[in-house]
Amino acid sequence: MNWKNLLKWGFFAALLLLGARYLWVHSEDFSKMVEIRPVFLPFLLLTPVFFIGLLGILNKTLVEAFGIRLTLLEWFGLQCITNFGNYLLPLRGGAGTRAAYLKMKHNFPISSFLSTMGATYLINTFLAGAIASVCIVWIGDRVEHWGMTLTLLLGASFGLLLLMIFPFPFRFPDRGFFQKANLVFEGWARIQSDRALILKVATILIANYLLIAIHLDLCYSALSIPIPFVSALAIATVLGFTRLISITPANLGIQEFFTALLSELVGVGFDQGLAVSILARVTMAATTFILGPLFGWLVFRNTDLES
Repeated sequence: MNWKNLLKWGFFAALLLLGARYLWVHSEDFSKMVEIRPVFLPFLLLTPVFFIGLLGILNKTLVEAFGIRLTLLEWFGLQCITNFGNYLLPLRGGAGTRAAYLKMKHNFPISSFLSTMGATYLINTFLAGAIASVCIVWIGDRVEHWGMTLTLLLGASFGLLLLMIFPFPFRFPDRGFFQKANLVFEGWARIQSDRALILKVATILIANYLLIAIHLDLCYSALSIPIPFVSALAIATVLGFTRLISITPANLGIQEFFTALLSELVGVGFDQGLAVSILARVTMAATTFILGPLFGWLVFRNTDLES
C-alpha cells in the first residue's frame, strides 16, 4: 500500500473517529431528535431502488452511444454492484467492476468508459451548480451567507459552462488530478456534438437530483423536522459537488458532513442535518447491501467473461 492510500485510509479513520466523538458528546440531543416515524420507512427504503434504476438507465444510455445494448438485468444489476463496491473500496472502486464487465463481456474499451464517466461528471456538476443557484435565489436571505453562497455557485456554473462551450486548448500532463481532468475533456469532446445524448443525460441527472431531494425530504419528515422541498433540493444539488471528492468509500463521512453543514445554511440546524444524513445513509446502505450481492450473483452466474 503506497503513501497515498495510507493517507486516504488515515483520513477516513480520523473522520470516523471525529464523527463518533461528536455523536457521543451530543448523544442526549440525538436521543431526543432521532425518533423515526415508522410510516416513512418503506418509502425511505424504496427510493434508493429508483435512484439505482436511474443511474442504471444513465449507464445504459451512455454505452448505447457506442453501439452496446445492455439487458435490464445488466444495466440495473451493474449499478447495484457498482454501489455495493463503492462501499467496500475507496475512489469509487465499484465503477471498476462495471468497467471490467463491460470490457470483457461487450469489448467496451476502458478508455471510453473513463472518458464517458468524465463527461458525465462535467454535465452533472454544471447542473448541480445551476439548479442550486436557482434554489438559493428562491429561498432568499433565509440562507446564511446568501451572497457568498450564490456567488460561488454561479461562478462554478459559469466556469463549467465556458468549458463546455469552448474546446480546451491544450492537454495537461497525465499525472494525478491532471490525468482525471484530461479524461473529462476527452469525454466531453466525444459527446459534445451529440445533442440528443447530452439532452438524455441531462434529463436523467435532473431526475436523479429530484429523487435525491425527495429522499432527503422524506428523511426530514421521518424525523419530524420541517423543511421546504426547495431547501431539500438545494442540499441535494450542492451535494453533487461532493462526487468530485472520492477519498472515503461511498463518500462516507464527507456526504454526512456537507448535509449537516448545508442544513445549517438553510436554517434547519447542523445537528438536525446530521441526524437526517445518518438516516439517509442507513436506508441507502441497507438497500445497497441487499441488492448488491443479489444482483452480483444474478449478473455473473451465467456470464462467461472469457467469451
